[in-house]
Amino acid sequence: MDDKKTRELAIRRYEKGEPPKLIYRSLNRTKQWFFKWLKRFKSGDPNWADELSRRPHHSPKKIDESMEQAIIEKRQELEQTLYAQIGALNLTWHLGQEKTELPSMATINRVIKRNNLTRKKPRYTPKGVDYPGLEPTHSNFSHQFDPIGPRYLKSDGRFYSGNIIDAYDRRCTINPMRAKTRKDITEALIRSWQILGIPTYLQMDNMLQTQGSHRHPHSFGLVIRLCLHLGIQPLFIPIKEP
Repeated sequence: MDDKKTRELAIRRYEKGEPPKLIYRSLNRTKQWFFKWLKRFKSGDPNWADELSRRPHHSPKKIDESMEQAIIEKRQELEQTLYAQIGALNLTWHLGQEKTELPSMATINRVIKRNNLTRKKPRYTPKGVDYPGLEPTHSNFSHQFDPIGPRYLKSDGRFYSGNIIDAYDRRCTINPMRAKTRKDITEALIRSWQILGIPTYLQMDNMLQTQGSHRHPHSFGLVIRLCLHLGIQPLFIPIKEP
């Protein structure tokens, strides 16, 4: 017997004069259960025996349609951005640059899941392009530099990290940076070399901040000028390779 029929049976027995205690005990129900459904029956509602939805009448945390659409559009935009993070923490930071009131990260994650946006970005596939072929023979023969980011801290916002590793003995430095400008990168390099020592070669990415300027393609950028001033040979990895 389903729940609805059990409720209807209990009230029919009650109408025939059967004591409530005997009814709910024989049906293996509680006193509270019986009088709850008796009250519903006496309300006059023809559907009194139906189970009511437990969903709240008001949802104060429910996100409005415009905000949900903004989350969807920003997520799709970041998915098309090379190497960009696409998680809720990243979305929160980007949306915070455009809107004053933001939903929680838990709500953003629910929006992503509800709209079938939980897929991950495809992983990088090596193209078989040769990188600079250096065989380090001692410490400070060659350093490899890579600016990582952006990354996001919930209480602090966006940051980058200028990381250097010695290709011979794996000594490394990590330099948090607020931005990824040529000035930030230059300062990160100087801090690293004060700790590790000055290398003979520096291997870097082909990003604009390290190679120079498209406006002045025949001039050296700040990072290259720093290397040449210190007697360091700059080496660039293949274009469009991580």
